[in-house]
Amino acid sequence: MNAKLDLLRRTFASLLDIVIVFISGFIVLTTVVTPFYSFAVPEFLPNQESFRTLQLESYIYYEDENELITSYDFDSYSIAVDQYDYSEAVYDYYALFKNGKIFDESSPFVFSVTWFNQTILNVADINSLFELNALSELEVLATAKTSATESQLKEFYYQAYEDANNDLALYPPFRELRDALNWIIIQILLLSITLVVGVFYFFIPLWLGNGQTLMKRLFKIVVVSKQGFRLTRSELVLRVIGTWISFVALAFSLEGTLLVVYAVMVFTPLNRAPHDFLAMTRVMDGRNLIIFNNQQDKEAFEKKINVVEVKS
Repeated sequence: MNAKLDLLRRTFASLLDIVIVFISGFIVLTTVVTPFYSFAVPEFLPNQESFRTLQLESYIYYEDENELITSYDFDSYSIAVDQYDYSEAVYDYYALFKNGKIFDESSPFVFSVTWFNQTILNVADINSLFELNALSELEVLATAKTSATESQLKEFYYQAYEDANNDLALYPPFRELRDALNWIIIQILLLSITLVVGVFYFFIPLWLGNGQTLMKRLFKIVVVSKQGFRLTRSELVLRVIGTWISFVALAFSLEGTLLVVYAVMVFTPLNRAPHDFLAMTRVMDGRNLIIFNNQQDKEAFEKKINVVEVKS
């Protein structure tokens, strides 16, 4: 069969398997693993609520129409007087949230308009976009110069907003809650991936035989050892480990991982993916293919065929 067609068939089979695994993984994550963690880790839900409250109190985040906590994007800036945007969020973060809080071992942060003018708006800078009504009135909030364009102000305030967001990440209660929740989320992801990959790449291939996943069975593709024999359980386990590593990488870097895995499969002999190298396996066209358990079975079969041909 044409080699390009074989690669195309394997690509379609692999992509469909990935889609099925991700859909199944999402279902398992939301209906099984997350509820399990909510029950098994009592502080999980309270920490989520505390973190959500802290995000809203910081003014850096807001609640959207779907009641999801989100941050402002670049296009959220508006010069409309009655519309709250990230330029106001920057001021409110320092003036209303950070004021009086301890971010390190030193004394609490003390906010003043003078500090905001000098540190955030950089009024002393020759190239500043802002100016004071009178040079001596640092305690009065500086205003944008008439020469400052909306585009310049938009870029300036968004960078200031990003800086404030990074500053919030240093606030100990915020950082501790974030790290605790992130660790639990990582555990949930890893457990979900492990369960789904175990079912789709170990138990199903054991059930179907010939190392076949659901889509490999549909496309009549088989997985064999590098020598062309039926997979042993140890080889299948190694292949599952390699596949698990790929899916973990996919969960954190979708495009990059797919590109690397596919590049390895395209440009290596026999179109072997990374998990094939780990398990010493290869993928073959399963149509009209006889798969033997080992070399002895193959030789016994060939000997039997030769005997039949001699008799005939």
